Amino acid sequence: MSAQLENHYVELKAIIGSYCSTSEHSYLNLILDNEFNRTKTLTFSEFKKLIDVSIKYLRQKLTGNQLLNLLRETADFMFIHGEKGVSFEIYNKLIKHGKKQKTKISSNIIADSYLGLANIWAREANWKNTNTNLKKAKAIFSKSNNREGLALTENFLGTILAEKGEVEKARKQFEYALTFITKTKNNIVRNKIRNNLGIICTMLEKYSE
Repeated sequence: MSAQLENHYVELKAIIGSYCSTSEHSYLNLILDNEFNRTKTLTFSEFKKLIDVSIKYLRQKLTGNQLLNLLRETADFMFIHGEKGVSFEIYNKLIKHGKKQKTKISSNIIADSYLGLANIWAREANWKNTNTNLKKAKAIFSKSNNREGLALTENFLGTILAEKGEVEKARKQFEYALTFITKTKNNIVRNKIRNNLGIICTMLEKYSE
């Protein structure tokens, strides 16, 4: 296993471990390490096997919302590291299980999962499926009045417009996304949108020269 892959393996175990008690984490680490020692040639595509082992063990030990949060973190992790197929499958599982929970938390997790799916489709330049999932996320965020979620969704639409070369429309979209975040709330999201807006404004200045 490469050094980079080994680091990812350790990161994944840390994510899973954050949802466990000390004893559960130790036991689960033993299971995971035994799985790795058995294969000796673990590749990133085999991480799904480790995820399945972990979820199967923790399914009866976590609350419904805890399990959904663990799945979401795992899906995001796999997507960031290039495993779109695995993350796609997990996001869809999240939507299916989240609908059974019927809580405000599970609703937001479902919306986040639609954003995750939109991100995957956007990487494939499949704008139809991207927009379909964004609309689903936006509908859920609107119903729960989740302004941070709405800001992220509108920001995402801005990035799509920018990728398509519709720079002026992207600028207006990012400005609209900012209206959902107050100056004193959630600086991370606000700064993310302002950064995108800054890039677009710089592009517009170059185009006008």
